[in-house]
This record gives sequence, structure tokens and C-alpha cells, in this order.
Amino acid sequence: MESFFPCSMQVGDLVVINIVGMTELYIAEITQSDPLKMKVAERGPLARLQSGDFLILTVNTFLLQRDLHENTRGFWSMKHKSRILSGLAKLGVKDGKVRRIFHHLVEIR
Repeated sequence: MESFFPCSMQVGDLVVINIVGMTELYIAEITQSDPLKMKVAERGPLARLQSGDFLILTVNTFLLQRDLHENTRGFWSMKHKSRILSGLAKLGVKDGKVRRIFHHLVEIR
């Protein structure tokens, strides 16, 4: 898949998305590039998102990926109107539940 995004869109990359019909921001992992599929959680319906289920937020994704590769805080320093959620083990979520994420830290309730 040829990409016009200013960020990496390869399998395993993390991206910031809105799920259609939801107001929160989610950190998802790309699981397939063509057709594009991703997961926000390790199991359940959020583990099988397909094109049409989400919108990729390219500026937020670019900043998140830069933070991960260059140890900066561009994405995390933005004042997000929404909570940032994910259920990815890659981000430290161990129980499979979608949780609020704070700069690579998981909020446990």
C-alpha cells in the first residue's frame, strides 16, 4: 500500500485514531497494511478494526511516533480534549482491558 501519510504505516506501528461513533482518542497498532487493519486491544471487537471503523489522526500519529523514536514529548504535551485509551500489551496493559494511557503509563483502576 502506497502511503501519503507523513508517518509510518507499517505492521507493528502505533497510530492515533478515532473510532467512528466514539469521542475518545485511541492508540492502535497496525496489524495489516493492505487492506489496513488495526487493533486497540489484544482481544474482542477492538482487536479487529478494519478500514471504515476508524479515522487516523495523522498529526497526532506523527507526534506520537516521533516521541517513541526520539524520546520527545510532543504528543504527550498536547492538551487533548479527549482521553487517550488503549488496551495494547505493547503499552503495558496486562489485563486486556482498554485503559487510559499517560505517556507510556497505564492508569490502573
